[in-house]
Amino acid sequence: MALDTKGNIYLAGSYRVRVVGGQGGTGTQVGPSIGLSASSLSFDSTKIGATSQKTFTISNTGSGTLSITGITVGVTAAGGDPEHFRVSPASGSVEAGKSLEVMVTFSPTSAGEKIASLRIAHNAAGSPSVVALSGAGVAVSAPSAGLTPKAGDGTGVLDLKTDAGDQNVRTLGGVKPGQKVEVQVIFNKEFANATGFQVVLTFDPKKLKVVSGKGDGVFASAIFPGPPQVKDSTATYAGSFLGQTTTARGAVAVLTFEALGDYAGDTEVVLLSLAARVSGAFNTQTPGASVVLSSSAVAGGGPPSPDFDGDGEVGFGDFFEFAGAFGQKATGTNAKYDLDGDGEIGFGDFFAFAGEFGKRYAR
Repeated sequence: MALDTKGNIYLAGSYRVRVVGGQGGTGTQVGPSIGLSASSLSFDSTKIGATSQKTFTISNTGSGTLSITGITVGVTAAGGDPEHFRVSPASGSVEAGKSLEVMVTFSPTSAGEKIASLRIAHNAAGSPSVVALSGAGVAVSAPSAGLTPKAGDGTGVLDLKTDAGDQNVRTLGGVKPGQKVEVQVIFNKEFANATGFQVVLTFDPKKLKVVSGKGDGVFASAIFPGPPQVKDSTATYAGSFLGQTTTARGAVAVLTFEALGDYAGDTEVVLLSLAARVSGAFNTQTPGASVVLSSSAVAGGGPPSPDFDGDGEVGFGDFFEFAGAFGQKATGTNAKYDLDGDGEIGFGDFFAFAGEFGKRYAR
C-alpha cells in the first residue's frame, strides 16, 4: 500500500497498481447512485372514469444496493391533485447496474388540468428524487337523446314490419353489423289508373347499404327493370305494369338494407319522394316520413340495455359478456356494452352496469 502527495491510496499487487481512493484520483464510486429515465410524466387527456398509464425506470448507477423506501404521490409547491394518480410499486431495492420499472396510472374523477408530484425516497445522495406529473380529465358527454322518426306530411310512410297494412313500426333497436332490415314503403293517398310507381329514399351510406328491392301490395306482380339504383345517400326504385292499370294505395315496395361492419348508434331512412304514374306522368308526393334504426336496445335514444343476453334480468351472464369486451372500442357488436356512450368500454360502463345488476328488464 502506498500514499502519494495528492492523498491517493494505492494497492500494489504482483503486476499492477490500482487507485482505490483519495482526492486526486478518479477512484471507484462507493455506494448506490440513482438515475431516473424521466423527470416528468405528462398524460394525454383522459375521460372521467377511464385510465391512462405511463412508465419510467429507476436505475442504480452506483456500486451498492439502492434501497427505495417509498414512492408516493403528493402535492407540488403550488398545490395539486394527487388523488387522481396512483403508483406501483410503492418501494423496492435495486442492485448495482440494475433498474426498476415504475408504473403511474392517471384516473381522473373530475374534469380539468391535474398536477401532482411523485417523490422517491432512497438511500443514495439527493433523496428524495422527484418526478412531476400532469394530465387532464375530460367530462363524458351524456348519451344523446337519439333520433326520432319523422311523421312527414301524411302522404306516405315507411314501416319496419312488412305485414299487410301499416303496422306503425317506425323504430328498430338492437341492430347489429351485417343485419338485414326490410323497409316497407306505403302510399297513403289513392291514385286510380296507375301503371307504375317510383320511390326515392335517403340513408347514411356510412352505416347502411342497399341490398335489394321488390314490389309489394298492388305492385307485387309489377315489372322491375333492375335493383334499386343507389347514388351516394339516395336509393331510387321503380316498377310498372305492362298493358294494365291499378289503384295505387297502400304498400308498393320493400327495400332491404344491411348494417355495415362497424355499425353503431342511430341512423335514419327517409321517404324523400313517392310517385304514382298515371296517364304517362308521375304524380309526385314528398312525404318526408322516416324510420330509425339503432344499435341500442331501444331505438331513438338512451343508453343500451345492460341486459346483454336478453333474458330479462341483469345477471352474471351479462357480466361475462361485458367482461369479454372490456377495454375495447365500442364499434360493431361491442357497441351495446358502451353504456355511458363515450366510445370505449371502460370503467364508466362497468359502474353503470354494476348499478343495474340484479334488476329485471322488460323483454
